[in-house]
Amino acid sequence: MTSPPIETFGEARRLALLDRLPEIVIVLDGTACVQWANATALAILGYTIDELAGTSVFDHIHPDDLGYMLSSWEKREANRGEPGLITQ
Repeated sequence: MTSPPIETFGEARRLALLDRLPEIVIVLDGTACVQWANATALAILGYTIDELAGTSVFDHIHPDDLGYMLSSWEKREANRGEPGLITQ
């Protein structure tokens, strides 16, 4: 017996699901520029998507945390295919 096909979600549906999460979700490109942010991120950070998109994520990191975040980014870039940068 074969399993029924699994429904695939289009990009718009995936983004709509991410937009409803209570956690901050920010999608970056390969140069650490913001491509998309969910509603929670925008509310907490106090930006609109037009203000945030295209800016470097490192411009929004507290100076005390910048060294750690830059190091984490470099590790992530060196290990492509692994989960993205996760902060707590």
